Amino acid sequence: DDADGVTYYGNSGYFLFINDHRIWPKGIQVEGYHSRPLMPFPMDTTFKYTTEKENLLKAQRPLGAWNSAEIASKNGQVKISLNGLHVYTITEHEFTEAGHIAFESEGSEIHWRNVRLRVE
Repeated sequence: DDADGVTYYGNSGYFLFINDHRIWPKGIQVEGYHSRPLMPFPMDTTFKYTTEKENLLKAQRPLGAWNSAEIASKNGQVKISLNGLHVYTITEHEFTEAGHIAFESEGSEIHWRNVRLRVE
């Protein structure tokens, strides 16, 4: 059970800096799991990150509600926002080339809308 008493087994997320095409590729995963929204997770790599704990608590919405996620990679850092509030910054990682972005749906149905990519 999650803190709200709901049992939920689905997971989702976003994989960044993907250059090897396999089921669990090397890169950085930004979790979409309900109890860890947008938390950075290493996939066959290491990195350092900071958490804005107060913003994370304010930004969370109930299970099933739409969420807005923004993930921006610039100048060697990855900044992650949830529902308009900055929640994580990946401060150090090994990736120097852009790579691919992958969307994950694991164990449950998920929907995305208004997906936008912008290159600066």
